[in-house]
Amino acid sequence: GILAMPDAIKNSGLVVGNIGLVVMATICVHCMHILVNTSKELCRRTNSPFLTYSDVAETSFATSSNSRLRALASTARTVIDIFICITQLGICCVYIVFISQNLQQIFDPYYG
Repeated sequence: GILAMPDAIKNSGLVVGNIGLVVMATICVHCMHILVNTSKELCRRTNSPFLTYSDVAETSFATSSNSRLRALASTARTVIDIFICITQLGICCVYIVFISQNLQQIFDPYYG
């Protein structure tokens, strides 16, 4: 995550790290725009006031012209929800490790 950025740039070098950071940020922002524009278009097509992340995936599959993709609409929603849960679990685990390492640095001088 963002807390590992200084170490990642240190390991990759100042030039490559900063250029890579800008390239990855550009790709991420572009993908977010695609997702938001797709969500707006699907909301317009389905007359929905809003769509969640997994709703966008399911509706994209469900409104596809390909019959094989339409059949996988509910599966796409389930897969997206599972991946979101795995991502959130990973974030929580990394946060716990980060906090415990910082607390260890604070308490080591006092309690050895």
